[in-house]
Amino acid sequence: MALSRATETLAFVDIGGDDEVLDLSAELLEDSAPYDADDLIEHFTDDAPPEERVLARTADARALVDTAPRRAWQRACQAIRLLGDAHLPNGVADDTVRRDVRTTLLATAARLIVDGLPAGVRRDDVLLMTDEAITDLRSPAPHEAALRELDTWSVHRDAAPFALLDATLALGRDGGWLRQALPPVAQALRDAIERLPEEPAVAAAFAGDVEGWLELTGYAGDAAATARALRCRAADALIEAPETLAAERVLAAVKPPDRVRTARLREAQGRLEDAAEAFEAADMPAEALRNWRDAGKWEQGLRLAAGRERADLQWLVELDDLISP
Repeated sequence: MALSRATETLAFVDIGGDDEVLDLSAELLEDSAPYDADDLIEHFTDDAPPEERVLARTADARALVDTAPRRAWQRACQAIRLLGDAHLPNGVADDTVRRDVRTTLLATAARLIVDGLPAGVRRDDVLLMTDEAITDLRSPAPHEAALRELDTWSVHRDAAPFALLDATLALGRDGGWLRQALPPVAQALRDAIERLPEEPAVAAAFAGDVEGWLELTGYAGDAAATARALRCRAADALIEAPETLAAERVLAAVKPPDRVRTARLREAQGRLEDAAEAFEAADMPAEALRNWRDAGKWEQGLRLAAGRERADLQWLVELDDLISP
């Protein structure tokens, strides 16, 4: 361990430590950043202004994340630590630079989580560093939620990704750091979107921004038409379940409205007169007649009946007239 007064730096060097020892060292030091030997020499000999030193490390993090992810993470962490106090001479005062450093660390962390953490990088350390970076951002809560959803889905990739997709969309223009990490898993995300409408346990999510989900996966087709078809499949599963409240919400998002599914939903809800009217509007007279008859509205059913069934309904109408006061 060595202390440099000139740079106000405490250096802790582990020589030959195994993973367990390194984990203990990281827990002991807490607010630290990983340095290779060359980094340490650079740190003590570089006399460039703090802002230049920070910008160099963020540029390295962006350039190395594809080819040397562990090194990219080191440089992103170093940049965070070198920001210092904005109100002190050895700190970086520019708010734009400070924000760029934090979003670079988040982007690097997101890529590591998606691609798999490289050797020597602990998940707990990544989450601790990202928590620190997020705290100093404007409106930190959506960023924190998005990162947690990314981490959760990355561990359980067979689960529905809708919470992750919604959290990413909620970031809006501030979500570039997360959007940049999604291309490697874009196909897996799109496969889930296309596979899961028939699962009643998650089909209710298709009342949400399905077009936005598709956009996040780089979908090049007609997102609106595809989203409509996916919602219709989800509505079918929910009507069959039956989960009629969820089906109502999903169908409300189907544009233009689907008359047939609306009629089927009304029938599943026991709203037989509404179902009959909806089936008539959808030009499905047999289904409309069934609902008029089941609702006891024989006179309305007469308009659609023929043959023996019409005669039976006519008899019921006449009987009803006889016994009515």
